[in-house]
Amino acid sequence: AYEEVPTRIFEMGWPYELGADFGDPGGNFFISCKGGMVFRIEDGAALYGFALRATGFAQIGGSTGGSFGAAAYARADFALEGKLLSYISVRSPGETMFYASFRLDIHINVSVRVWLNVSVFGKDFHWEMGFSFGVTVALAVELAVLLNKGLGARIYASVGVQGFGRSLTLGIE
Repeated sequence: AYEEVPTRIFEMGWPYELGADFGDPGGNFFISCKGGMVFRIEDGAALYGFALRATGFAQIGGSTGGSFGAAAYARADFALEGKLLSYISVRSPGETMFYASFRLDIHINVSVRVWLNVSVFGKDFHWEMGFSFGVTVALAVELAVLLNKGLGARIYASVGVQGFGRSLTLGIE
């Protein structure tokens, strides 16, 4: 008679449960980092992986003047993510796989504003002019090695420019 052997599984991990924050979310600099590891053993196979994710910003700027003045601000936002995984099969070595991914997104924005407030014959006049300009860059890479199928890769890159209410983005995949 045929008897099915139960699968034995052991798993331990915290994929994005470990983290740390640096800076002040309401201030001029902030980074939030999350990451972790996973380790899993099944009948004849083991999975091991690392993951990291970080998001944040840095900004600088100020204003000066009263009835005539100017303000300038610059801010950079970013997101970074990386993963490394290995799946090693003792039972079916051809199913062994190694995988890595990396992604980086950066957006930089600059804004400038100038104003003038005057009072002429009891009438208040307010004149203001400003503009903003932004650049966005996104990069991503994925690599996979499967022992029975070979190497695979995917790469993505894009650059975007924003200004005066319009945007232009060019990307390659």
